[in-house]
Amino acid sequence: MGDRRTGSGGARRGHLRGRGRRGTPVVEAARRVAAAGPGQILATAVVPMVAGGRAGARFTDLGPMELKGLAAPVAVCELQV
Repeated sequence: MGDRRTGSGGARRGHLRGRGRRGTPVVEAARRVAAAGPGQILATAVVPMVAGGRAGARFTDLGPMELKGLAAPVAVCELQV
């Protein structure tokens, strides 16, 4: 079976199934998607540092967030486009 993309809204929040994506980054991303409200985009706090002023969007620091399956809280921000 080919890849199946699942997600919601205009945000590209989906994930791939069928190719064995694994590991902490995938778990963390899935947990952020699950924690996000309707239309909300959550990213790790490193995204604004990497994007700098080039993103054309605003980031709001939400602080550390406990995510199921991860040993330590993850620094999270919200992206407003």
